[in-house]
Amino acid sequence: MRDKDTWNYRAVRHSSKTSSDKVSKWVGIQEIYYTDGKMDGWAAERRVRAETKEELIERLEMMLKDVKNHDVIELPEEAQ
Repeated sequence: MRDKDTWNYRAVRHSSKTSSDKVSKWVGIQEIYYTDGKMDGWAAERRVRAETKEELIERLEMMLKDVKNHDVIELPEEAQ
C-alpha cells in the first residue's frame, strides 16, 4: 500500500431481495479500503479469520473499536 492507502472495519448496510420479492436488510462488518481518504474498495468476504485465539480476540476488539468510531455506510447497490 502507498502511504495514503488505509483501511478499517465498518458497519455496512446491506439489502437483497428474497425469493418472494421482499427486501431483506441487515448490517454487517466489512473491511473498507481507502486511497487518499476516499473509499475505493471493500472485502467481499465477511468472515473473521485468525491463526490463534488471541489473534482472533485482537481482531474482534479492533473491529468493535472501528465500528463504534464510524458511521454506518451503504455500499453501491451493484456491490451487494
